[in-house]
Amino acid sequence: MRHLIRNKLLDPVMGALFDNGERYNLLNSAVLELVEFIRKENIKSLIEYLVQNFGERFAEVAYVDTFKQLQLKWEQSKEAAAAAAGGSDAAAGAAQDSAGAAGGVGGRLYSSRRRMRRD
Repeated sequence: MRHLIRNKLLDPVMGALFDNGERYNLLNSAVLELVEFIRKENIKSLIEYLVQNFGERFAEVAYVDTFKQLQLKWEQSKEAAAAAAGGSDAAAGAAQDSAGAAGGVGGRLYSSRRRMRRD
């Protein structure tokens, strides 16, 4: 992850997406899938990098919610970090509750896997 950020390897990828416009093609799908993976796996360093460097341009891609959700994930991460730094137990508990509502650890639904194993 540090290598991607340090060498700005996502810059040409995101630039290609923005240059591509609203055309629906393989390039568009691949970049959106990459960003969705980063969001779902909650790769904080890459989420922060993408939002800080391309957040203003995310509005150009309004035909999918991927970038809005990425920004929301980043804001939630910032709030959780601020709450942890402030020592607010209630805010930290609320952040954990919202993570649980989003599907558990890392967005994975472990309960559905358990049900499948029993059947």
